[in-house]
Amino acid sequence: MVSQSSFPKTEDDLRKALDRQISNMRRSMAAYDEGAIEEAERLAQSCYVLLQDGGGSRSLLGQLGLKRALTFPNSEIKLPDPPSGGELMRAPPLTVLQLGPEGTRIAPLCQIGMNLDGLPWLKFGKWWEQIIYTTSKGLKLKRMNLVFSMRNQDGGGHVDSKIDNESYHWLGFDLDPRIRITTEGSNQPVTGAHWATMRQIAWEVDQALLSLAL
Repeated sequence: MVSQSSFPKTEDDLRKALDRQISNMRRSMAAYDEGAIEEAERLAQSCYVLLQDGGGSRSLLGQLGLKRALTFPNSEIKLPDPPSGGELMRAPPLTVLQLGPEGTRIAPLCQIGMNLDGLPWLKFGKWWEQIIYTTSKGLKLKRMNLVFSMRNQDGGGHVDSKIDNESYHWLGFDLDPRIRITTEGSNQPVTGAHWATMRQIAWEVDQALLSLAL
């Protein structure tokens, strides 16, 4: 008896898998917004499964022929840095600093209300490879870099003993001296920028999916 080495999936199988992945992503988005910000790691996994082609992987949207039809909103807001000595440094471009009763936090822009009107919509390659964060040393981080690092090394699909991408390390481990708040003479880091940025990327992915009624 000859053994079969692989078992192809039907288009219906892939469609059902797509429904599950989108549902998983939206549940994680809702959980993040309810306070479980570590769900950002699951969002990195969801985005990887839906979108990543290469390295022996085929994206789920690509297998269904849907990826090439998608465009993605670029919700990056570029603001000038505050004046020298200003109390708050701006947050990374896909996020915002919020003051609340429990202190200052970095939140994804979608949590303060996003209007799609006027946002540029980009084809996948340009959106995926767009620089979304630059450290004070000039190191640059793309959307794909953040998703890869969080998914492959920092909890989304695996946890490594080290982080290879230095710009992700700066964003995720409070190394950027600009992302600080000064209160009562003490300069304190504001944590969670990598998770908030991942949540905003997931919002952009979700808007792209909704544009195709997915």
